[in-house]
Amino acid sequence: MSRFMDAVRAEWLKVFTTRSWWVLGLVMVLYIGFTAALMALLTSSLFGPSGDMPLEGTGLTTMVYSLGTAMGYVFPVLIGALSVTAEYRHNTITPTFISVGQRGPVLTAKVAVQGTLGLLYGVAALLSAVLASVFFFMGQGMSTGLAEGETWMMFLRSVIAMGLWAVVGVGLGALIRSQAGAIVVVLVFTQFIEPLARMAGGFNDTISQVTKFLPGSASDAFVGSSIYSEITVGGAGQTLLWWQGGLVMAGYGVVVVVAAWLTRWRADVS
Repeated sequence: MSRFMDAVRAEWLKVFTTRSWWVLGLVMVLYIGFTAALMALLTSSLFGPSGDMPLEGTGLTTMVYSLGTAMGYVFPVLIGALSVTAEYRHNTITPTFISVGQRGPVLTAKVAVQGTLGLLYGVAALLSAVLASVFFFMGQGMSTGLAEGETWMMFLRSVIAMGLWAVVGVGLGALIRSQAGAIVVVLVFTQFIEPLARMAGGFNDTISQVTKFLPGSASDAFVGSSIYSEITVGGAGQTLLWWQGGLVMAGYGVVVVVAAWLTRWRADVS
């Protein structure tokens, strides 16, 4: 236990002595805030009581609130991956292993610290989305949903999802090791491959039976609202139940971390 706690303290020191955590966090907050404000302006103008196509309920507001997770999950994945790949890039991983004495506590500490940082990212992304959008909804006389318990449960799940994404990032970083390679893999998959696959699933029910198990789809199902679920065609897109999505997301985290431990983490450091 003492080795684990020493590793945790060392990991937090590494986090706060670098700029990557707050630079990525700031970019995330600005990106989510701008996107949420733009989405709120458009949806409230079109679907508010005075809009061209007024709608009742809180589906649109929660969709905008969930942008922090639906579009911002790439940031905790990156910060988790960089926490590992940066050590290989700057050749600090060997001194880390030597100082702790065992490799297991080092990986466990990274999962714990980066998972916690992911939760903080989740809170920041959620606040950015809500604060940037809620006043547009109020101005158009739309229900903000903030008085409903289900909205707050969605908020809680969105924060947890961001923590799980950071854990996935740690596992990916440990598997790939290369910093450039990890960044490319994360960005290509999250910004191109999976969104295109999920959009294809919106047109075809057979494809959606597969794409609903993709990490982003499982995360959105766990949160309970997503912009992707609103753009499916004819209801063809299939989604998991919220608890199923949570289990799938947790499963991804366990699988990548265990795979990293069994393969690359215990290998020699070149």
